[in-house]
Amino acid sequence: MASTEPGRSWLQRWRAVLVFLLALALCTWAIWYGETRPGGQAGFGPVQGWIASWGVTGRFIAAVVMSGALALLTRLLGDLSAHKRQLQALVAVRTAELAASESDLRRAQAVGRVGSWAQDLTHGRLTRQSPVMWSDETYRIFGVPLGSPVSLQVFMDHVHPEDRAELEQRWRQALKGQRYDVEFRILVGADVRWIHSQLDIVFDRHGRPERCVGSLQDITDRWRSEQAQRIGKDHLTALIEAIPDAIFFKDGQGRWLITNEAGKRRFKLQGFDWYGKTDGQMAGERPAYREPHMACILEDEKAWNSPERILVQQRIVSEGGRARVFEVRKVPLRDETGERRALVVIDREITKIRQAEVELHSAVDALNDSLERTKLLLDAALDGVINMDQDGCVIGWNHQAEAIFGYTATQAMGREVAELIVPPHSRQAHRAGMARYMRTSVATILGRRIEVTGMRADGSEFPIELTVAALNRNGAFTFSAYVRDITSRKLTE
Repeated sequence: MASTEPGRSWLQRWRAVLVFLLALALCTWAIWYGETRPGGQAGFGPVQGWIASWGVTGRFIAAVVMSGALALLTRLLGDLSAHKRQLQALVAVRTAELAASESDLRRAQAVGRVGSWAQDLTHGRLTRQSPVMWSDETYRIFGVPLGSPVSLQVFMDHVHPEDRAELEQRWRQALKGQRYDVEFRILVGADVRWIHSQLDIVFDRHGRPERCVGSLQDITDRWRSEQAQRIGKDHLTALIEAIPDAIFFKDGQGRWLITNEAGKRRFKLQGFDWYGKTDGQMAGERPAYREPHMACILEDEKAWNSPERILVQQRIVSEGGRARVFEVRKVPLRDETGERRALVVIDREITKIRQAEVELHSAVDALNDSLERTKLLLDAALDGVINMDQDGCVIGWNHQAEAIFGYTATQAMGREVAELIVPPHSRQAHRAGMARYMRTSVATILGRRIEVTGMRADGSEFPIELTVAALNRNGAFTFSAYVRDITSRKLTE
């Protein structure tokens, strides 16, 4: 580029010199022509006569001046022509750039599903019949064929009937200078679409609106996603409110995001602005609950550092001096990179459960003591005591029963009484009597003292005195038999 500039400069200079010499020759000829032509100035008028009066020097100077003027005029005309060509080239470049920019804008609007529109205002008002300029994407959003004539009326015909009044009111407010940023529905056939629209109004120097330019974005997918999230959040809220336990959701920095009514009662949060605050902040703002909040900070950190879910117990003394016990389960949630995402806390009061456990342990201890005393009494009894279930199997066998029948308690437990102590010839009657009682609850020997024949472990038979008692607990029967060996008495008789 640098090497061609000097050549172009010399060419322009030589061209200027040649133009000047040519103009000088023409002017000299024209000036002298009036003098040399026979007849003087008669054929050329007063101008040639006036020039002839200058003399040789004057005519030469005039020729030089006129030739310079012609050369300068020629130069200016050449520069203007070159400038015109430059402007034409610049316009072509800018036109191509504008076309490319418009193409990029159309593609960007199609990708972002964002359209635009503009309308000139008549006497500062939006009129429904005035033509409106729509972008290609606006046509696609409204389902209108590209290039179709559109107006504000066409726009309003697509707006959902339930949203038209609100939209017109917002337009009127925008014409008075208020912000226009709305979401509304449009109907495209049977499809309902959600639109987010913004509007900018241009005012003249008198403050009257003269033009409006707006944007439209199809947010149907986003609205449906947000609607699904709202429904999911409502379901989650209903779920955690239905749970009697206190539920808390904290973010990765320990800020409280969600809690149910049980959680609010747990920390007395009614009327307190707790959302987005950490336990440390609330401990400073609520000194009465500083201890549980500080305990939460320590336990939260343990939960984050633990490879598994943690379960801890908290004992809190209320303002009235009543001790309350809580079982707290903490579940940390992390993202795919391992960063802290959220902490789920389930807090259940187990004060009554712990009291019930203490009472149960006391009752069990008392029952064990009673059983031990009963066992001691049975073992010290002079009669044999045999306990059996409703199937007739042994579930209790004291020391005196061991001495009378020759079976240890270990040998007797779980075996059928009929096989152990009832002689073979009486077993069928014994079993029939048991079955009849279980079927009809009609007893022939219960509560009576009777004499029957028993059988020892060696198979020998001997007379015994027997009393049987029955106990029914929720339809399950148990029987207790009190046995006395009356062999000596019978021999004496």
